[in-house]
Amino acid sequence: MTGTSINPLFHAAYLAKDGSRDVTLVIPWLSIKDQELVYPNKIVFDSPLEQEGYVRCWIEGRVDFRPSFSIKFYPAKDFTLAPKRPTAAERKMAEGVMAATEATNAKLDALTEQLAGLASWTKNMDAAVADLASATTTLKMDNQPWPSFIPPRWITMQLETHVFRVAILPTMVTKQFALLCLIERLWTMP
Repeated sequence: MTGTSINPLFHAAYLAKDGSRDVTLVIPWLSIKDQELVYPNKIVFDSPLEQEGYVRCWIEGRVDFRPSFSIKFYPAKDFTLAPKRPTAAERKMAEGVMAATEATNAKLDALTEQLAGLASWTKNMDAAVADLASATTTLKMDNQPWPSFIPPRWITMQLETHVFRVAILPTMVTKQFALLCLIERLWTMP
């Protein structure tokens, strides 16, 4: 595992290898039509639990340990970068972004800024994952070619006494690009 050109599934598996970190992989719940295009042999899933089982078996068949990360799904839908009026929850902004990676693409820059402005981080990790997932849905590229390699964007955020690191990873889904978010709890401050 070197650099950032790793499959996000393997990245999540290795981050959660020893079980000492809370790692959550957030992936889109695709329509059946899109599932047929993405998964091998036109496999389709009736529920997120069925898809999670498939993803876990796929990973365990390729690594020599049992990864302990959790998987959360969100409905894939069109994502627009148009500015919107923030909701009351978004106005309760979590105190600042501590670090962000360099810009590689203007659309990812705008997405990173929008994520940094989300106030949806709460003590409850499930709620934080759900809120983040709803903000990072499918990104349309307006028929522009996606660069051959876009590294993930890392954002480190602090919520009360917990520090989280969020990775935004582009992945091909039909003619659109879904963004996978990898959420890792880094440490808890005293």
